[in-house]
Amino acid sequence: MLDQVIGAQILSTGSSPELDQIGIALKKQSALNAWAALCAGAAAALQAIDFIMTKS
Repeated sequence: MLDQVIGAQILSTGSSPELDQIGIALKKQSALNAWAALCAGAAAALQAIDFIMTKS
């Protein structure tokens, strides 16, 4: 039996300025998301501390 390929194949690889720009934008977005998560965690911790202090 002959080798058969079912589905799509990648025949070549390449790049373009548009793909590079998307990659750069995604890296920036990822860094901003990390900062946002850090700030949200800090805010939650501060709220928990405030809740504990005012509850006593």
